[in-house]
Amino acid sequence: MKIIKEEEQIQKGFVYWFRKTYNKIPIGMAPISRLSVQQGARMKAAGYTRGWPDIFIPIPHKSWGGLFIEFKSAKGKISEHQKKMLTGLYELGYKTAVCRSIEDAMTVVRLYLKT
Repeated sequence: MKIIKEEEQIQKGFVYWFRKTYNKIPIGMAPISRLSVQQGARMKAAGYTRGWPDIFIPIPHKSWGGLFIEFKSAKGKISEHQKKMLTGLYELGYKTAVCRSIEDAMTVVRLYLKT
């Protein structure tokens, strides 16, 4: 549970920074909490997909269709579902990144949006 809380804190800090810095750019977010079996079943029925990255920035840039970010703590591991999803999104023309700190994510976004 500690790893999930750390990842949640990284994501929250990043979202706060992003909204202050790029307030005109919308971002999409996946749920950041653990789900019960019943909640997971309801979300799956509603179309949510396992392994979906935490953040999506829907701004095409250069040859990329947008940017997906997965947050992990220093000790967090990427699941097989997440690996497959990130690889699939990359192959479809989206930039993907795994970030282990707010600073990592800030750097990825700045480089991605740099003209």
